[in-house]
Amino acid sequence: MALYNSDLLYTTRFMEYVNKKKELNIRISAFTKEESLKEYLHNNSVDILVLGDEILTEELSHHNIKYIYRLSDNPQKEAVMDQPQIFKYQSAMMVMKEILSDYMEKEGKVKAVSNLSQVRITSIFTPISGAEKLNFVWALSSLMTQHSKVLLVILEPFPVVMLPHSTNNQGLTEFIYYLKENFNIEKMRSLLTQSGSLYILSGVIHGADLLSLSREDIQKWLEELRKTADYQNVIFYLGCYSEAIIELINLSDRVLAVSLSNTFETAVLKEWEKQMNRSGVDTAQERIRYVRLQRQSDFEAMPNTLQELMNSSSWTEAEQYLNL
Repeated sequence: MALYNSDLLYTTRFMEYVNKKKELNIRISAFTKEESLKEYLHNNSVDILVLGDEILTEELSHHNIKYIYRLSDNPQKEAVMDQPQIFKYQSAMMVMKEILSDYMEKEGKVKAVSNLSQVRITSIFTPISGAEKLNFVWALSSLMTQHSKVLLVILEPFPVVMLPHSTNNQGLTEFIYYLKENFNIEKMRSLLTQSGSLYILSGVIHGADLLSLSREDIQKWLEELRKTADYQNVIFYLGCYSEAIIELINLSDRVLAVSLSNTFETAVLKEWEKQMNRSGVDTAQERIRYVRLQRQSDFEAMPNTLQELMNSSSWTEAEQYLNL
């Protein structure tokens, strides 16, 4: 990867971020002078060239460049063909998410996931909804998009405006209708909102719409998600409890039972375990993990920006979980 931007501070910080993220497995070369970039490209090949300043690409050695991305201070600016516009003034993490998401799709690396076992279904269940759990779900989903294409499904009867990509539509209600009447995965795709490599399905007209889901609906839905392999990770946030939710938990590759570390929520979680065991789901099995969140002052209100979320305890707890 090569980055060209005349702003030395921006270029240095961006390069430091990429170099710190060893798991990205990206070697980056950064330039603040146009002539230095041209000389480098004359002698070296790059998969990704990111241009932060206006530059005539005709003057570059195109045979040594696979894809070009432009950093823009105007996200509405019309993109040059084959040169996607990336909003410059967002975190380096979000810039890289957008670039890598587009790059993986162009390379066919996401679509090439054909082994059903590579589509990982994760259910996040909480006995009592709350901002702490939502923050954790957003943080975990955002972290996972650094390595894969992620679909987040919010099965919450009382949806609220949430970060990092606010949505208040009724996409989920519309999808449930099609799931029951004439299931088509293409319809689900048309109802998603997107933030980088994170795709989101949420929004209900009435919370009771979720209770209309049956075990058969869940089986059909998961089968199609695994078969099409559009996403490497699918995360279901379970803010309700029903027969369909039990089936979803039963069919998931991984289940996170998320609760606060207090006496009341611990007691509720114990009762949930009893009910799950009576339903034939062994809560002691390895794929079911327990995450205890600490109530912090920054949980008193939902963060207003993605940066606030990244600086919150939710982000730290999500990182700790992924490192286990």
